Amino acid sequence: KIGNMITVLFSAPLVWRTKEDGECRPIDMLDFELERELLWQSFNEASMDIELFFDNAIADRLQAAMTKSCSCLHYSGHGHHEFLTFEDGKGGLHCLRVQDLKRLISSEDTPFQFVFVSACHSSLAGETFVDAGVPHVVCCQQESKLMDGAALVFTKAFYLALAIGRTVKDSFEIGRQAVAVAPSVPNSAEEMKKFVLLPKHGNHNKSIFDAEKVDTWPKNSTDSLPFGSERNKTIPTPPQDFLGREVDMYNVLNSILENRFVSIVGPTGIG
Repeated sequence: KIGNMITVLFSAPLVWRTKEDGECRPIDMLDFELERELLWQSFNEASMDIELFFDNAIADRLQAAMTKSCSCLHYSGHGHHEFLTFEDGKGGLHCLRVQDLKRLISSEDTPFQFVFVSACHSSLAGETFVDAGVPHVVCCQQESKLMDGAALVFTKAFYLALAIGRTVKDSFEIGRQAVAVAPSVPNSAEEMKKFVLLPKHGNHNKSIFDAEKVDTWPKNSTDSLPFGSERNKTIPTPPQDFLGREVDMYNVLNSILENRFVSIVGPTGIG
């Protein structure tokens, strides 16, 4: 069924440019591979006939998800008080302001049945989706900076419950309780309070998916391809000790996009 579909948009810009001189400043890369693996595990464990797609957080890919009548949207990226951090398609930051987001999603009639904004300070963006007619939105309190560990624990438990047919309200509470008892999350009692389900007085006693059990998930082997595959052109997360190369990676990426041949040289041991 076309409604049993979720699109996951990962935002991984490498740099942002200063207004003063246009100088590139690095942006820390998030560990999307781990988040992607947890999402895959949740839907695999549920083994329901639900399609899961991964894509880059570029404005036209958001529009494509709406055009395909995708029932659910999961956005993951750095949080900001005034905009969502999208990509510009060339490794740079695209600040998708709340008013622009509202204008984009308001062009469709209730573009999504459910949206998960996995980012700090995301309440304003969440309210924007609500204003556009999305009946169920999960986000983080506007003033809160969310621990990555808490977000991962919540995400896995929440989506497992949602995939097997539990209501949005029940799935939300299951996710919050998973954070509360997680030994890997310091100050878990406070971290669980940072998750918000919008609209606050909405009827969330509804299921999102109406899917049947399948023997093997995903049914289509191309639904969940690894990073670097033809359908998931995402830069892999660097090794843990690989630090401070975001601007270099951005320059190399743009050189590759603009030239037929690029040679990278350096002294022995540079990595």
